[in-house]
Amino acid sequence: MTNRTFTVFTLIIVAVFSRLIPHPWNLTAVGSVALFAGAYLKPRRLAFAVPLFAFLITDLILGVHNTMLFTYTAVAICSFLGIRYLQKPQPASVIGMSLASSLIFFVISNFGVWIVGGLYPLTTQGLLNCFLMALPFFQGQILGDLLHSTLLFGVYSVIAKKFQFPSDSLSTTSSDC
Repeated sequence: MTNRTFTVFTLIIVAVFSRLIPHPWNLTAVGSVALFAGAYLKPRRLAFAVPLFAFLITDLILGVHNTMLFTYTAVAICSFLGIRYLQKPQPASVIGMSLASSLIFFVISNFGVWIVGGLYPLTTQGLLNCFLMALPFFQGQILGDLLHSTLLFGVYSVIAKKFQFPSDSLSTTSSDC
C-alpha cells in the first residue's frame, strides 16, 4: 500500500469515526481532514473527495438532511483552504486555517439552516437568531478543528521527519496509479 493510499483510507476512517462516536456538538475531525487533504493529497481531486466522501458515508448513516448542499460546500472550501494556504504547513498557518475553516463552516451551514430549515423567518432578524442559536455548536467546531488539525498535521510532521518522507510523499507517482 502506498503512502497516499494509506493516508486516504486513514483520513476517511478518522473523519467517519469522529462523526459516528458520541462527541460534543461539532467536535469532529471533518474540517481538519479537509485542510490536511488539501495540504497534502495529490491529485487535487482527492483533497475534495476524501472529506466529502467521509461526510456522505456518515450522512447516509446518521440521516440525510436538507442542508447537505451547504455543509458539503463548506467542507469543499475547507479543502481549498488547505490547497491554497497550507502547501508548507507551519503551526501558525495551520491554526489560522483551522480557525478560518471553523468560521466558514459555521457561516455557510447556518445560512443553509436559515434558508431551507424552516426554523427561522427569512428576515435579517431570523438570520441573526439562527446564528445566535448555533453558537454552542460553533464552540465545538472551533475546538474540534484546532484539536484535530494539531493532531493530524503534528503527527504527520513527526512521522514524515522520522521516516524521511519526501515533501510530496502523498502525491501521485507512477507506482501509485
